[in-house]
Amino acid sequence: MSEQQQEEQLRAVLSDAQRRKIAEFCYEPHSSDEIMKGIKTTWGAYSGDQLASDLRALETIKAIIYTEDKWKTAEPAKKVLKKYFGIP
Repeated sequence: MSEQQQEEQLRAVLSDAQRRKIAEFCYEPHSSDEIMKGIKTTWGAYSGDQLASDLRALETIKAIIYTEDKWKTAEPAKKVLKKYFGIP
């Protein structure tokens, strides 16, 4: 996959506000529980099933990486968040 194709995939998935918020939240590594608490604070009602679905979608396109029991935003996703969504 080319860099341009990866960027397009990342942009498409990060266009979803909840997934974008998770990626932004994970600039600093967080556990799934910490993500759930952070998202619930922002969004209110948010289920564990929805979190699992969003994490899976973000992991599949390599927007976030799971390491040492925590999720962290990958560098290509940070570039897309900055370029298209103005998130530093």
